[in-house]
Amino acid sequence: SQTFEIVFSNGTLNTNGQTITSGSFTSTSGTRTLTLGASAWSCAIWNVAGTITLNADTSTITCANQFVGGGKTYYAVVLTSTGNVTTGIANDLRGANTFTNLTRTNASGYTAIELGANQTVTGTLTVTGNNANSERILVFSDTLGTQRTITCNGTVSLTNVDFRDTVGAGTASWASGTSIGNCGNNSGITTTTPVNRYWIGGTGTYTDTAEWSATSGGAGGATVPLPQDTAFFDANSFSGASQIVTATITGFRLPSLDFTGTTNTPTFDTGVSTEFTGSLTMIAALTWDDGSTQIFRPVGSRTLTVGGQTFSVDKTLDMPSGTLTMQDAYSGAQNLIITSGTFDANNFAVTTGSFQNTASTGTTVMGSGLWTITGTSFDPAAGMTITPGTSTI
Repeated sequence: SQTFEIVFSNGTLNTNGQTITSGSFTSTSGTRTLTLGASAWSCAIWNVAGTITLNADTSTITCANQFVGGGKTYYAVVLTSTGNVTTGIANDLRGANTFTNLTRTNASGYTAIELGANQTVTGTLTVTGNNANSERILVFSDTLGTQRTITCNGTVSLTNVDFRDTVGAGTASWASGTSIGNCGNNSGITTTTPVNRYWIGGTGTYTDTAEWSATSGGAGGATVPLPQDTAFFDANSFSGASQIVTATITGFRLPSLDFTGTTNTPTFDTGVSTEFTGSLTMIAALTWDDGSTQIFRPVGSRTLTVGGQTFSVDKTLDMPSGTLTMQDAYSGAQNLIITSGTFDANNFAVTTGSFQNTASTGTTVMGSGLWTITGTSFDPAAGMTITPGTSTI
């Protein structure tokens, strides 16, 4: 039992069913045979590659960070990291591996599994977020817009999980999950039916079920909106002036937000790196506190209504399967960055620090509006399609 690295480079290693704890296990070169028996092996990183014969037997590997399986066959693997898509992926699965049982749980926070290749599970696939509201798990492809497939031929057990760019395949049923979010470009997985949710709590925390109702002005206790839902903030949402909705959770995935009809000049505080999967409809009588990076990853065709707001941080549009269409003038003090998908200014004016694009196949439709660049550059990448219309820069 050590927290240091174990490096296995040649020969035969038989763990003989013993319990092993290591900081990491690395075996990437040499001719090797690894026999695990009934061992329980806990590590931060598992990294196997090259010419290795792996006899998993009935072992269990518990991995708190990256699992690079080398395309081998394993018995039971348990992933336990606290990393998320915003702070840096901790539990990414590399190699086209096969598992008898694959389990992913989280004790707290928004966490994730990044799929670097297709995976196969012959027994039970279990993915369990700690709760439905504020501690979910995102399963997604390492390449945005490119699907990865999980083939399960046994049993699938899903609770408090969001999916993006993921295919559920095999003979197992993917239709019995609880609180399953749809972040786009999935197939074979039955996600929870989209619903409307209404904020009723005035000042409060976004992930508190007491603040949400199934009807405008109705009773609290409804589920917190999933990525495919629509969240409404209306005349019944705020009882007094300058009340604050706090949505400061790193890695949070916000659904469509609609502030039409909102009264009493509330504040919506994201404050941390946030991802939007739907439309955003704002109004002038709203303080939009966007103190950190915000990424728009809309699913399908979505709209953005700025409502006279001025964004204070960079806005990144990273949406290979989506289109974001402006409903009024866009105003941002920092940069507007298009990395994929279609941004349609819809003939409205655009004011931004810089207009940037990096190695994209995306499309920008400029229309007939005035584009004002207050920063250093208007700099679309060579791969981007620009439809200038009759716009003026």
